[in-house]
Amino acid sequence: MTQEARVCAIMYGGSGEQDDPIAANVREVSALIDQAAQDQPDLIALPECFNALGLKDKPLTSTAEPIDGPTVAAIAAKARQYNTYIVCPIYEQKEGLLYNSAVLIDRAGHPLGAYHKMCPTPGELEAGVTPGEDAWVVETDFGPVGFAICFDLNFRAVGEANRRQGAKLVVFSSMYRGGLSARIWAYDFGCYLLSSTPSEMSHLCDPLGRVIADLWHYQPVMARSINLDFEILHIDENGAKWPEIRKRFGPRVALDILGPEGVFMMTSRHPEMSIRDIIAALELEPRTDYFERASQARERALKCGGRRADAVAQTPRTSPAATKDRTPSAD
Repeated sequence: MTQEARVCAIMYGGSGEQDDPIAANVREVSALIDQAAQDQPDLIALPECFNALGLKDKPLTSTAEPIDGPTVAAIAAKARQYNTYIVCPIYEQKEGLLYNSAVLIDRAGHPLGAYHKMCPTPGELEAGVTPGEDAWVVETDFGPVGFAICFDLNFRAVGEANRRQGAKLVVFSSMYRGGLSARIWAYDFGCYLLSSTPSEMSHLCDPLGRVIADLWHYQPVMARSINLDFEILHIDENGAKWPEIRKRFGPRVALDILGPEGVFMMTSRHPEMSIRDIIAALELEPRTDYFERASQARERALKCGGRRADAVAQTPRTSPAATKDRTPSAD
């Protein structure tokens, strides 16, 4: 079933004001949220520790505050005003510890919790930032959303943790733009990746690794509609069923084929059937399941020493009935 959402990224580099930089940054970002609200977004992403940007003569970590502090309160008021989720990144004080956090605020203005940056930079660690222990994926009313912050993008363990927990959209709040790494993450982990940074080229990548929207200085707000009820599949075996998919479902299922990589994205526009229902009905196999099956077959072949092909039992495909009720993969 369609899980459409309007997602928005805001580019913001700081006010430059030094008398009360946090208040100035929050005030200016609030004005950008007012602008973004014209697109009626379901989610707005803000840059990493946006309230501290442009701070001089003090470390950014000096701006740390609890989730119930003034920054989150101000942004929560905007979430409530515009009935939208907002990702509000701050340096967070919690139980005597310091975290680089992405706070998720719901449509009613309630902070649902925070993702703690799993891989702080060496400089952050020296400044006392505590690493987060795991990814955090939240089931919003339009689909599962995960998070990554800046330096995280260099570590596959963060992306794997988001994939394992079923993230279909990862919000990447950052100081740097990510570039190729952002596209690789989107492709490898099978998710939309929405980035928000202080400078140009914040972007939205689709699960096939393509940039489908960019932010430039000409316009600091970007919004696009996406559908999170999708799955990534390999062409092997599945591709032969494209005619059946088109005949049976027509425009209610979208097929987006990436020929050179041998994969395709299948998205449900069906009013009653989710993509997992459709995969089960057609006995298709998601890419992650296929790769896992191939890995298991390889391990058995290695144990047989490669001498007798008939000694390697074929790895059974995971039955649709067995996968239907389990947590969907993000690939």
